[in-house]
Amino acid sequence: MKRKKVLTLLLASVMTTSIFVGCGKKGNDSTNNASEGMDKSPITFTIFSTDLSEDIPFTDDVAKKITELTGVTLKFEHPVAGDNQAVPLMIASGEYPDIIFAKGDTSKLVDAGAVIKLDDYIEESGDNLKTLYGDQINRLKYSNQDPSIYTVGTYGAVNKVFDPSGTMQLQHQALKAAGYPEIKTIYDYEKVIKDYIAKNPTTEDGQKRIGLSLMASDWRWLITVGNIASLASGIPDDGQFAVNDETGEVTYKFLLPEVKEYFKWLNHMNAEGLLDPESFTQKEDTYKAKIAAGRVVGLSDAFWDYQSAAVSLVGEGKYDQTYAKLPVVVDANKQKDQSLKDYGFSGGFGYAISSSCKDPKRAFEFLDWIASDEAQVLLNWGI
Repeated sequence: MKRKKVLTLLLASVMTTSIFVGCGKKGNDSTNNASEGMDKSPITFTIFSTDLSEDIPFTDDVAKKITELTGVTLKFEHPVAGDNQAVPLMIASGEYPDIIFAKGDTSKLVDAGAVIKLDDYIEESGDNLKTLYGDQINRLKYSNQDPSIYTVGTYGAVNKVFDPSGTMQLQHQALKAAGYPEIKTIYDYEKVIKDYIAKNPTTEDGQKRIGLSLMASDWRWLITVGNIASLASGIPDDGQFAVNDETGEVTYKFLLPEVKEYFKWLNHMNAEGLLDPESFTQKEDTYKAKIAAGRVVGLSDAFWDYQSAAVSLVGEGKYDQTYAKLPVVVDANKQKDQSLKDYGFSGGFGYAISSSCKDPKRAFEFLDWIASDEAQVLLNWGI
């Protein structure tokens, strides 16, 4: 396990498995042996990630191999748990780590002139990045007003969905009790929940069952309410907007009548006593504890958001209390589930090189190396 310590943390919290998904041209010596010709003189880069919550020693076998191949040692920095002021404080002080993963605060760094443009670096020496992104590299550009590239992303350049989360989820035991009916709409979904709770109002240990629970007290409102409202209306996940693929017309999705219908249904579920009354106030640990206890019959969530609770159920052998993922919509005659739509490369959050980086050329060389097959095999498979 020791040899995979840094590997696991790099993949999970800094250079995730989706940061670079292969380089396409398998067998290309320039990517399979990308470290050849690199400056391998020792250098340490500080790297900040808003996703980290602990110090990571860069000392295990994978880390040592990275240093051997590139000369680079990484010193990780992170915000104090729960603190969202790390990036604003950097800007106020004018002191920055060499490489920064700031997620939604990246725009603040750009506005402050705290990160450098990568366009010239990519053009002159970003062979691995250009191979990776291909004709999708334009999607790394910051905006129409500022079409510069400041980050290389953590989102996969090529994405295929083989295991969608479904619009709504339903406990297997409720499906079994209903005789495994075909569930196409939110109203079919509601009926199974209502009938199951009517016959099984409490769990085996006497806890009151919950029909549908939401995690809507923080940013997960987007995941369990806002996104679901549009997905159930047959609208692909294009953020807060509905985009007509044929005309390019964009509408703020919450103005659409079909989305309004979904919210009316949530109100109805509340009136029926089937919606968790704590849905808009509970904290994450409370929400997941209810799921792990087998109390929640229905969810409207992404699997990654409730996965730890589902794993807990499996660990206790409570497979029937885990969830079937259902592509339900408001009106099956008018709408189609969009779970398998290919959105292409979305750009998204990424890693930037700060304006105070001690050696921006070496830092970029390192990020470009991460995009190579050589680095990807090491990060994803280990020694």
